[in-house]
Order: sequence, then C-alpha cells, then structure tokens
Amino acid sequence: MLARPDLAAVTSDVDSHFVIDGLEEGMDATLVFEHRDDCKMQTSTVRLGRLGVDPFTIQKVKTSLYN
Repeated sequence: MLARPDLAAVTSDVDSHFVIDGLEEGMDATLVFEHRDDCKMQTSTVRLGRLGVDPFTIQKVKTSLYN
C-alpha cells in the first residue's frame, strides 16, 4: 500500500491471490507491485468494497525488456 508503509508486505499464493490485513471497506488504496525480476508498478487509487478489490489485475513487466 503506497500510503500505508506501516502495513506489512504481502506475498501472493500460486494463483496470485493475496490478503492485506488492516484494510476496511470504504478505504482508498493504491497498491504497489514489486519483484526483483519485474518493473515496480502501482495501481490507480481504488475504493475498497465489501470484497476488497475484486477483480484486481496488474500486468507486470519483466525488467529484461529494458536491458
């Protein structure tokens, strides 16, 4: 979470599902994707609904594309 560095980083499972504890319905969230093999990316700011951000998609880009 871009504006909440106090929240722990999360790791996705094999199906890319993840949960961030400490977030509530109605909150605004800007999610940041970071991995050593991919370019760091962030989402637009979204308002969390009853199911969080569903559906949530992000298209990661390999850093090798720029090397």
